[in-house]
Amino acid sequence: MGLACAILIILFVRDELSYDSWIAGSDKLYRVETTFHVPGRSDIVTAQHTMPLTAAMRDQIPEVRSGTVWRGRV
Repeated sequence: MGLACAILIILFVRDELSYDSWIAGSDKLYRVETTFHVPGRSDIVTAQHTMPLTAAMRDQIPEVRSGTVWRGRV
């Protein structure tokens, strides 16, 4: 049982560390997250944001070369 758990943990960590590694320049990829602070509730962290944010980042941050908005359910 312990060996099976260790193998599963190793496979999980390997998968997490290799995420997006097939993309050239993946060390320069970033994900923008937004945290909503709602009184009386725990913080809500999401990667969804308004559409103008992508264009604003490209226009105002010289290091940003391109951006995309992904709308999907996880």
